[in-house]
Amino acid sequence: MEKEFEKRKELLKKIIRELHAGAPAEEVKIKFASALEGLKPEEVAEVEEELVKDGLPREEIRRLCDIHLQVFKEGLERREYDLSEDHPIRILMEEHKIM
Repeated sequence: MEKEFEKRKELLKKIIRELHAGAPAEEVKIKFASALEGLKPEEVAEVEEELVKDGLPREEIRRLCDIHLQVFKEGLERREYDLSEDHPIRILMEEHKIM
């Protein structure tokens, strides 16, 4: 499991470096979504910290965070959950849609 995480971290770093180098966000978005799938936010933060240690300016990481958030948001919006009608999370999600 750790080996798989390390591979995905390296892929994520590569994608962020491509964005930093000027690759169009839409072009990289699919690869980015794939690399982020299943990663926890703290794991993404770990990757970002490693990039800062490697010399990528922290301001650039913040700028690229907008793309991270967009990809996370899209992933969450299209995810379906198998929850009973009376499950508290399902109720909360339905209320959120209404708001």
